[in-house]
Amino acid sequence: MNTGTDDFWSIPANDGFDQLLIRVYRDVAKPLDSLPYTSDFEELYRELLEQLRNMKTHGQPEVPTTTPTKAEVFRRLATLRKSGRLPTLFLPRAS
Repeated sequence: MNTGTDDFWSIPANDGFDQLLIRVYRDVAKPLDSLPYTSDFEELYRELLEQLRNMKTHGQPEVPTTTPTKAEVFRRLATLRKSGRLPTLFLPRAS
């Protein structure tokens, strides 16, 4: 693993990127398991990329220089969930 921030996976845990990803995930308000291949995930991904562009514009150092793929974003979300850092969201039960 590279020690710089030249790719998506070189970003250390507990940084601004993970916080951003968690915030965008909360805004979508859908459980992680229900996101793949949905418009909700597309919305999450678009918002994440927009926020990353804003962070790069303001010169924040924790921003990766390469754009994460959708698969990388989903994998990062799954890793955050497994580590207990991703909030648990539930779909409402149908009545």
